[in-house]
Amino acid sequence: MQYEPVNRDSHYTAGKQAFGSFVDAQYRLDQADVIVSLDADFLGGATFPGFHKLARDYAQKRKLEGTQEMNRLYVVESVATTTGFKASTGWR
Repeated sequence: MQYEPVNRDSHYTAGKQAFGSFVDAQYRLDQADVIVSLDADFLGGATFPGFHKLARDYAQKRKLEGTQEMNRLYVVESVATTTGFKASTGWR
């Protein structure tokens, strides 16, 4: 048995309401042209589920190779995070 003080029940409930069954999101940041992060520090460390894959995929799309364009990252957050510091634009 495992106890987590902060669980992902709201994510699973939202998936069930949207798709009719419990699902777990699989993010493919290496294929995304635009990324919107709503108070989710997915680049901030190993405490975020799937951190290593997300960071690798995000970085892959930031490399300019040939005609490939970089992705854009937009972040809305309540406190400053690593993901927020890497955002494409900021408040001006």
